[in-house]
Amino acid sequence: MRGVTRLHEIMSQINIPGTVRRDEPLKQHTTFRVGGPADLYIRPTDIPGLQRTIALLRSEQIPVLILGGGANVVVSDRGVRGAVIDTTGLSRISISDNTVRVEAGAMISDAAAETARQGLEGLEFLYSMPGTCGGAVWMNARCYGSSIDEVLDSVNYLNEASELCTLTAAHEEFDYKLSPFQLHDWTIVDAVFTLRYGNADELTKRMQEYYEDRCAKGHFMLPCAGSVFKNDRRFGAPSGKILDELGVRGMTCGGAKVSDLHANIIVNTGDATASDIRTLTHRLRDLVHTERGWELDPEILFIGDWAEDPHTST
Repeated sequence: MRGVTRLHEIMSQINIPGTVRRDEPLKQHTTFRVGGPADLYIRPTDIPGLQRTIALLRSEQIPVLILGGGANVVVSDRGVRGAVIDTTGLSRISISDNTVRVEAGAMISDAAAETARQGLEGLEFLYSMPGTCGGAVWMNARCYGSSIDEVLDSVNYLNEASELCTLTAAHEEFDYKLSPFQLHDWTIVDAVFTLRYGNADELTKRMQEYYEDRCAKGHFMLPCAGSVFKNDRRFGAPSGKILDELGVRGMTCGGAKVSDLHANIIVNTGDATASDIRTLTHRLRDLVHTERGWELDPEILFIGDWAEDPHTST
């Protein structure tokens, strides 16, 4: 009861433009459509509000989880203890010549589409990828032979003291699906990209091809989070091909299923739980380890309260 009272007291101090709610079901905010409630759910709509909220929560020692588009995560069925800050209310995109500033909560596909319409090249490979700009920078999103750090100029972020800072992007600090933000408790606020001038019609055609490729792989047929495992060049083949060779398409656990169209995608057939998805992920990883001796590295993140999950310690 004291914990509930304390959260109510903290909620009363969060006076910002946006949304503040108790016990918000997080399945409504993830592409897998699974996940229990957040003790406290906050969706700021401006950067000062985000900064004040994080400073307050940290001063009260409330755990904070930053959530963007929910595209690369599986939230526990038990939900998230503490506060979840949803950045999707920070969605502004501004363009000046070939420089683009994108707030953390803007959909990265929207940024790709808007820049392409204006004949700016460099983000089009991210078109139709679910997720926000902040998430794409955090994970150094990569597909179709390109990665976001190749066009990233700088990132504004809040440090551990909730101070607004700027990181000038250095290519050597980024790697495959890795960024400096994974090493620190920093909150991405916005990112600045320097793009190339190109042909809007050609860029639009290329984006349509990327969209059709994602459709062919089943990205949009059922709730999912895209690729389950990262690729590892040491294994000599993409993770999807390795899994395909082991015949995993159609494998199920409860309502979770390996896609019939792509062996490195797990889908929610309608009634999957987060635990179903996590168990199936571990089965795939264990199968590859048993048959090939390799350890696949999950690309999706399992977040929240997994205290009673059988795979917590693995």
